[in-house]
Amino acid sequence: HGVEGLKRCYEENLRRALDAVRFLVEHLSGRVVVTSDHGELLGERGLYGHGAGSDEPILREVPWLVLDKGPRKQQYAKGDTEATEKSSEEVTEEEVKRKLSMLGYM
Repeated sequence: HGVEGLKRCYEENLRRALDAVRFLVEHLSGRVVVTSDHGELLGERGLYGHGAGSDEPILREVPWLVLDKGPRKQQYAKGDTEATEKSSEEVTEEEVKRKLSMLGYM
């Protein structure tokens, strides 16, 4: 098993996640953002895990894919008669950066 088994497990997990993303993207409208957590070191330069304090790009870069699926269908929570969320056009780039920074991504 070892490192190669661990890598196979990560690959299988990624395949399952991408299958779920594919399904969701096929059934959603509007702007769809697909992202995830940062990567994991699996033997690169002899390092494993999250390498606290490491500046390895694989640990710091977060995958980010934006798909424009046309106009967003307005969806409401059960019983609500009007939307309470801001549309993507109302969210400023500064607000996005602030929130990403609070999560440790910037």
